[in-house]
Amino acid sequence: MKNDTVDTVEHRRALTAFFWWTAWAATSERLGTDGDTLLPGKTGVVSKKVTYTNNWPSEPLVGNTPPPALWVWSAFSVLFLIAGIALLGWHYAVTHGRGEEPHSIPASDPFALLRITPSMRATAKYFWVVLALFLTQILLGAITAHYQIEGQEAYGFTL
Repeated sequence: MKNDTVDTVEHRRALTAFFWWTAWAATSERLGTDGDTLLPGKTGVVSKKVTYTNNWPSEPLVGNTPPPALWVWSAFSVLFLIAGIALLGWHYAVTHGRGEEPHSIPASDPFALLRITPSMRATAKYFWVVLALFLTQILLGAITAHYQIEGQEAYGFTL
């Protein structure tokens, strides 16, 4: 972090309070969980304590390990994704490629007589803006990464 980024005592207290709140949200037990049981009124449903963030990120030092239900639903979501992709592949294989339709090659280039419209020009401007934003994002990402490593410099230049 750059020197004097959090310059006043009030801002430092606010930042510390935010860090405390995020740590609290990641480690405090969710209402409805009681130590070693999930949904205490129901028998047979046993789990470790569950936090407001569903025990994420995992940190064994504070007892934050993902509950079994998280692994089950994560596995189901991956299986449903794979099944959906397989279904789309099967649909494509069944409905396409039964017979190749003949392709006719035009005698002249169809783009040779293409007239550029105002909307096409506007779209070209849009792509230049997107390219500039993308390059800006890369530059700012590199600067942010170097703040972590070098502190007040990036590639030897003082920031």
